[in-house]
Amino acid sequence: MMICLACLRKSQEYCEHMEQVTYMDPLDLFWQELPELLKTKPGKWVVYTTNGLVQEGDDSDAMYKWSFAQGFEVDDFIVEQVVPRE
Repeated sequence: MMICLACLRKSQEYCEHMEQVTYMDPLDLFWQELPELLKTKPGKWVVYTTNGLVQEGDDSDAMYKWSFAQGFEVDDFIVEQVVPRE
């Protein structure tokens, strides 16, 4: 299963946007963007996919519910809180 970065559509086949896409691990993207997130979204819960940040909210349960409602499977995304890490 793939996720198109441009339209967030899950598909077994390539979308017209996929040829232009570079995939990164959602956790790697989160760590890479954490310094900026700490400035812009401190304390928020965020959902990351291979697309990067796709949703933000005030609690983790809401972020998981949103992700599953989008059709994401558990291996398609991560939910993290934007807090300083040691």
